[in-house]
Amino acid sequence: MIGTTAKKRALIAVLGFFVVGSALGQSPARIRVTTWNLEWFPNGSPREAPPEKQAQRIEAAAVVLRKLDPDILLLQEMRDYDACIRLGGAIHPGARGRDSGDCGERACAFGGAA
Repeated sequence: MIGTTAKKRALIAVLGFFVVGSALGQSPARIRVTTWNLEWFPNGSPREAPPEKQAQRIEAAAVVLRKLDPDILLLQEMRDYDACIRLGGAIHPGARGRDSGDCGERACAFGGAA
């Protein structure tokens, strides 16, 4: 389960998205927010998976997330920030994410083009 600190940061990210959009004179008709607990991502378990298996899991998750096309993407149970960046890049090359920091569980968020 995602920690309180990560929830606060996710809420701030969503609010920031609205504030920036308003400041730019844009009022989106809708915003797609997707959250996914990937559970031990990209290993699939507490044990380290081979790089090939990690790459397969990253691509499989990216296929699903590209179809959902979220404006804001919140991910939980990421192994580390590198895994977050690798998944973001697989979804949308050049995607930039934010790391929750280590609050017991690793979480990250993407906004905009992710």
